[in-house]
Amino acid sequence: MASARTVAARPLLPAWATAFVRRRFAESIGLALVLAAIVLALALLSYQPSDPSWSSATDIRPRNLLGAPGAVIADHWRRSPPA
Repeated sequence: MASARTVAARPLLPAWATAFVRRRFAESIGLALVLAAIVLALALLSYQPSDPSWSSATDIRPRNLLGAPGAVIADHWRRSPPA
């Protein structure tokens, strides 16, 4: 009976490259969260109750800085109950 040898898998990248990629990935996630917070803040700061959204249908152009998507986001966040 032949014995089965366990061969360790060789890593795809060297240890320093793996650490570099992990750091850059974590930094990109952090940057995405900061950008999302800025977009949300812009939408909420320029909220106008008269803007068209899911809860108010009007023919006027949205005055939100982010346009119609910002008006919908701001309306949803303003009208949702606190958790």
